[in-house]
Amino acid sequence: MKQYTREMFQEETRQLTTYDKEKADKIKEGFGLSFDLPSSLVTRLSGWSKDDTVSVTPRAVFSFSSDHGIEEEGGLTDGFSLTTADMLRSLSKGTSELNILGQKTDTQIIPINLGTKGIEGALPGVVHAPVMASGSLNFAHEDALTEASMMTAVRLGIEFSGEAASRGFRLLIAACNSSSVDLAAVSIIAALTGRQAEDLLERGPDIADGLFQRQLEVIAQAFAARAPYEEDAFDILKKFGGPDLAAMVGFYAGAAIYGVPVLLDDRASLAAALLVRRLLPETRDLFFASHTRTDPASDRALFELGITPVIEAPVRQEAGIGALFALPVFDLACALFEA
Repeated sequence: MKQYTREMFQEETRQLTTYDKEKADKIKEGFGLSFDLPSSLVTRLSGWSKDDTVSVTPRAVFSFSSDHGIEEEGGLTDGFSLTTADMLRSLSKGTSELNILGQKTDTQIIPINLGTKGIEGALPGVVHAPVMASGSLNFAHEDALTEASMMTAVRLGIEFSGEAASRGFRLLIAACNSSSVDLAAVSIIAALTGRQAEDLLERGPDIADGLFQRQLEVIAQAFAARAPYEEDAFDILKKFGGPDLAAMVGFYAGAAIYGVPVLLDDRASLAAALLVRRLLPETRDLFFASHTRTDPASDRALFELGITPVIEAPVRQEAGIGALFALPVFDLACALFEA
């Protein structure tokens, strides 16, 4: 198969589905003075609707799993986190929190393995697509992704979106299932916004001083070694990302190609959305945000994206769970419109 390239990405995304602002404005006028959160959601969703209905069903969470090489530095997690392999096995068995909430919210969960240590073959219910068998490289010492692995993961993400669109999904959610993806996400957000990574690292009662200092030390050294170029989204993704984040970038780009709105969740999804916005500025109306967060990296990403979360309260759980908590609000808003 011919290697997918940045030039091919640019060609494939040259024609994106156009947001129907005229249709959305017409819906907005119908609400008059009663314009509020439900009205706002319906109005924005209507711009993506291909018929006269406004709905967010059927919908799905694509849960991308891969390890991150930065874990090799040691001391970057609290020691209580499950490994990526453990989380992936839980998704396969249908016993994870994401599976449980997916059933309660009528949301399909689609786990995808892009490179996880300890997972050498396909698991039941898991799409096995190991772009890098052991996950990304250690960005403290080298770029996290090779050019080939980055673009292969991006292409896969676009293909997953295309398949979702062909199956009639009307809302897409992507999540990263990794114990160390947050450090990669913080690095990406910092690089894209010209901020110091240490200013965006989360520090609070749940983060021990020793853990924070270790994360700060490693990220600062990695930034000095990688010297990311703020204006080049692919350069930043290659230096700090992983197969999961690269696939998420492709997934969001595919959603823009096929005109399916996206609900964002945690830091990883926000980082990927920022990368896509840098690559495809016209995707502004594509993204919705599920909930507020307590970390400065997410605050900065939401500010840069220019979107307000549906739930004005933090949801500490990661990996797509916050988005599922927001879905009932979308459902109720659509029900009011259809009533």
